[in-house]
Amino acid sequence: MARERRDNKGRLLLTGEAQIRNGSYTFRYTDENGVRKSITNWKLLPEDQPPKGDTNPECLRDMENRITDRRTKAMPKKTKTVNAFWQEYISMKCEIAETTLVRYIYLYNKHVKNEWGKDQSNLFDILM
Repeated sequence: MARERRDNKGRLLLTGEAQIRNGSYTFRYTDENGVRKSITNWKLLPEDQPPKGDTNPECLRDMENRITDRRTKAMPKKTKTVNAFWQEYISMKCEIAETTLVRYIYLYNKHVKNEWGKDQSNLFDILM
């Protein structure tokens, strides 16, 4: 098991956090578009004292919470089952051969419908 990562003051660093050599802290995350981003701050916790000249009153953990809250609110709720999405998809298929449609339905019923077709999902999960 990997050992816990700590800063130079002995505090436990959470996932995505790191301490840079100059003493500041950074948080790396992936945004909604899949792009890696990072934010840097001198203060990890609100009680930390920043160096002179630093005007940012917010600590890194508060910034992290704001980012993760925004990301969780942006995620769509799981509203439909996979079977419901499948029914919509098949109803839109209009110009395919009858044998192809029969084959689609057969394979879906055999491999998907009873195993994980009843799981709640959203369109974002299916597209990914």
